[in-house]
Amino acid sequence: MLGQIGAASAEQSAGIAHLSESVNRLDDANREVVDNSSDAAQSAGELSEQSHQLEKVIGGLSDIIGAKPEMPKRPRRRLLGRKKRLALPAPVEE
Repeated sequence: MLGQIGAASAEQSAGIAHLSESVNRLDDANREVVDNSSDAAQSAGELSEQSHQLEKVIGGLSDIIGAKPEMPKRPRRRLLGRKKRLALPAPVEE
């Protein structure tokens, strides 16, 4: 019986070690996701600032040549999963 208890204890220790390793891997993956998200947010902010600077430059150049710049409209953000519904034309009465 003592042998069975020792074997069960060793098996339990191995399971706990495996679980601990898995939790550490999840923690590492979570840290990596957080770092990547932070980098993406910083890049988005920098890109937005560059876009504003470019709009100013285009506006200045347009003033120099006396033309009005036609800035493209910014796309509207659409929530994922929502589809546009097409309106069907009314039936034609004859």
